[in-house]
Amino acid sequence: MWSPGLTLNSIQKNIGSVLDIYWGGVINRTIILGIGGAANLSHTVTNFGYLQLLAQYVPEPDKLLHYGGEVVLGLGSVKDYEHPKTNLFDNFLNISGAAFYFVEPRLNGELNITKSAKLVLGLGYTFAFGLDEQNKNIVISKLTNKDLSGVRVLIGVKLGKY
Repeated sequence: MWSPGLTLNSIQKNIGSVLDIYWGGVINRTIILGIGGAANLSHTVTNFGYLQLLAQYVPEPDKLLHYGGEVVLGLGSVKDYEHPKTNLFDNFLNISGAAFYFVEPRLNGELNITKSAKLVLGLGYTFAFGLDEQNKNIVISKLTNKDLSGVRVLIGVKLGKY
């Protein structure tokens, strides 16, 4: 299965969006193990992206409306923009900068749209760590691990064979 999504988060009290996608294998219809990645769409001062490993558990996937939980482990990179962002895809993949790590537990609500498509709404909290706060790539924004940590809201779809 695969899942594109849009995540809303906050960096230094500026709400932004992240385009993410992951691919996963479904085990026993209730467990999903996957890999994925994401890149910033709308934060105007700082660009970032990440790679992730995830594990999901969905106890009753056949119910019309059901829930699940997941844990995401990730490696990210963050970099200040030299010039303000002018459109959604401006500097989209130019994220090579200061590295950080994160752990994000998340609760998801899922709605079965068809046999192979589910609408997902998730709420999680990202715990970022390992950022070198003196890195030259973040001197303008002065980002910290705390700035990269916080609540995240995800809306997406899951597509695949279950």
